[in-house]
Amino acid sequence: MLLLCFSFCLDVLVFSLSERNCIEIVTKLVQEKKLDVVHTLDGKEYITPAQIVREIHDELYTHGGRINIVELQKLINVDLVHVESRAIEVSKQDRGTHLILGQLIDEKYLDQLAEEVNDKLQEVGQVNTAELCKTYDLPGDFLTQELCGRVGRIIDGQVDEFNRGVIFTQAFICRQTARIRGVFSALTRPTPVSALISVFGFHENLLYSVLEELVNSGRLKGTVVGGRQDKAVYIPEIYSRTQNAWVDSFLKQNGYLEFEALTRLGIPDPVSYIKKRLKSSKLLFLRSACVGPEIIAQLEASVEEAISSQTWVDLQLSLVYVRFTVIHIQLWKKETTSVSESVSLISLSVFVCFRQALLLHKQALLEQLNVAEDPALILHLTSVLLFQNLMHCMLHAPGRCVPNIIGTLQPKLSEDQYKLLVQYQGLVVKRLVQSHSQEKKADGAEQGGEDSSAELESVLKELNSLSGTIKELVLNPRKPSTTED
Repeated sequence: MLLLCFSFCLDVLVFSLSERNCIEIVTKLVQEKKLDVVHTLDGKEYITPAQIVREIHDELYTHGGRINIVELQKLINVDLVHVESRAIEVSKQDRGTHLILGQLIDEKYLDQLAEEVNDKLQEVGQVNTAELCKTYDLPGDFLTQELCGRVGRIIDGQVDEFNRGVIFTQAFICRQTARIRGVFSALTRPTPVSALISVFGFHENLLYSVLEELVNSGRLKGTVVGGRQDKAVYIPEIYSRTQNAWVDSFLKQNGYLEFEALTRLGIPDPVSYIKKRLKSSKLLFLRSACVGPEIIAQLEASVEEAISSQTWVDLQLSLVYVRFTVIHIQLWKKETTSVSESVSLISLSVFVCFRQALLLHKQALLEQLNVAEDPALILHLTSVLLFQNLMHCMLHAPGRCVPNIIGTLQPKLSEDQYKLLVQYQGLVVKRLVQSHSQEKKADGAEQGGEDSSAELESVLKELNSLSGTIKELVLNPRKPSTTED
């Protein structure tokens, strides 16, 4: 403290000035700005601003480089306003001293703090500024800036390029890189990156940085889809190769690709995938699938053949092997000369359903009917085939349902066909009844067996004569004539 005592040259004058007179003189000089001093809180002393600055430096050094302004004001014993103004002056003049949140902090304290952080970093492998802010009661931006400035000088570590608030050691990065490389090398199917982070406890920013480096260097064979987001997915190259091979093979063998099948295969956007993967192929994209030129050419050939022969063609049957749920097939305008001039274009839109099982069932029944000789079996197979042809659906029914089937088909059949079926059905029933009756008479040695045998032979002859006609109803169905009036 500097005690201002005014002493005059003459000893007699010393005894003639009282303390009150001295205070009045000093106050007058201060008001006229001829003297710059500050009185202490107790009013007993005066102190110059320069002395306040020197005492601030002394107290800051004494307290290890960090002191609160409020505590400093108590030690210097002057008004807080003067302490704050001189503290601001000190922080501006000395670049190594900072005024942060009402505290003076110098480089000595920050270097010591950096050494403590480095000790912790070497122990655990990584430190986070957010945790250090709570420990040292300092703002995050200031602490991050000061620590990053001491990395490589006091702190032996590496700052995360995407999050400067995290510092790693090189050993920690090597360990994490080895773990990441091992985990991702073992993957054989697409896996969300977020799931691996939660399971293995990877640091998110470090994981993405290391993963990107490993993929770019070729150490990991795969790709990351989705960037640095929660929906990012790692797709191994082996899965992509298998996926692409399946798509190429299926398209080559079948001539089409179904979007639903690609979705089940793990392709989230089948349309974009096909356009990017098979951009050189001339594919026709429909609602639920895309078809190759082979199928389109097959449809066009079937239609052209039907037009040239003046017949009809069922396009659904032409694509029995295509397992589409719903497909729109459009044939563009075609010029033809084999039909009337009024037919100048063909625009067909057909809904092709799964018909393979239906055709196989029908083919098996036709083959069985072609070699069948038993009248009851012939009637049964003919009824089922007629129902399938007219109703366009598969039918499995026992022999006792044949009368019901014929009755159901009556509106669909011509009068002659219906009468023929009813007649044949009556003969089959009559034959079965007579055969059963003849067996009973033979067991009981009853008379009249010769008459029954003759009647049975007559029924059999009539059945044999009609069997061929019955078979023709489905083996060679008669098409309605277009010339009849």
